[in-house]
Amino acid sequence: MTLQQDVLYPPRRLLIKPKLNSIGLRSVLLGTIIAVAVTGFLTGSQLAASTRAPVENELLTLLRFMAVVKLCAALTGGALAYWRFGSQVNSGFAAALIAATALMAAAPGLIWAGVFVGLAALLFYMGLFTFLGLALKDTTSWISSASSSIETPALIRRTLAWDAAD
Repeated sequence: MTLQQDVLYPPRRLLIKPKLNSIGLRSVLLGTIIAVAVTGFLTGSQLAASTRAPVENELLTLLRFMAVVKLCAALTGGALAYWRFGSQVNSGFAAALIAATALMAAAPGLIWAGVFVGLAALLFYMGLFTFLGLALKDTTSWISSASSSIETPALIRRTLAWDAAD
């Protein structure tokens, strides 16, 4: 190949994005989730203490229940991302997955305090839909690694073989 061909059509090894270390990604993910969740909670509690209009008890109970539900969803997203980082992943995909999980983790603290509920909901759903979009566009199937170890039962194999014989 000539130099011009190398510039116009670089070798395949130069086009592949570098893979990241799974231990480092998992550490960054956990650190980011913890930092964002604590920051959201502390910010929400400080803002709630400085506001003049207190929130009614019934509304605060409902908001705190919503915060717990959103926290469970954010922890589930974090657990899925943690599991996904066990295999090879591109750097751009990893950064987007960490950002989506961090957006989801910021919302429960703000909702728990009862301040900026609209902003917190916006952050949560932006993170959730980003996370779901990333999961759908992932090049390696999340399900194929789990389902490859499942063996087809013998009755189904015999039934399929019997149908193929006819």
